[in-house]
Amino acid sequence: MNADPYISPSAVASPFEWTVHRAALQPGRAVFAGGLCATAAGVSWLAFHLPLFTLGVAVALFASLADFFLPVRYRLTKRGAEARHLWPLAAMEWRQVKRVRVSNTGIMLSPMRRSSRLDAYRGMVLPFGTEDPARITDAAQRFHAAANPPQEVRT
Repeated sequence: MNADPYISPSAVASPFEWTVHRAALQPGRAVFAGGLCATAAGVSWLAFHLPLFTLGVAVALFASLADFFLPVRYRLTKRGAEARHLWPLAAMEWRQVKRVRVSNTGIMLSPMRRSSRLDAYRGMVLPFGTEDPARITDAAQRFHAAANPPQEVRT
């Protein structure tokens, strides 16, 4: 990482974007998840014989797994991090990010200073997918540092 923790806003380039399609990366799990959706729809048809209910079950299961089945577009900007797929947008501004944790699968942005069980619910995960982890990590650190300059210490 850069020796100077503060990076001027002009040094931060244009937004950094990448796409992660988890179903394409894990075809075995995709087949299993698709089979699970089809099985649940089939069971609801056999149990109730209601086409709208069966369709509702299938749509609800697909919607709950949409970030797995559909490509998710991640974007890092001067303002924050975004994750977008079919309908929802998850976003977190850099000023909200108190902790950045890098793992071998992605980056966790957390609004809490200390590690907590709530990180999974309040934080945001940016998976690497097939993109170079070093490029994503570097971009996240540059944007975060540019948005959070060091505080002046008053005595």
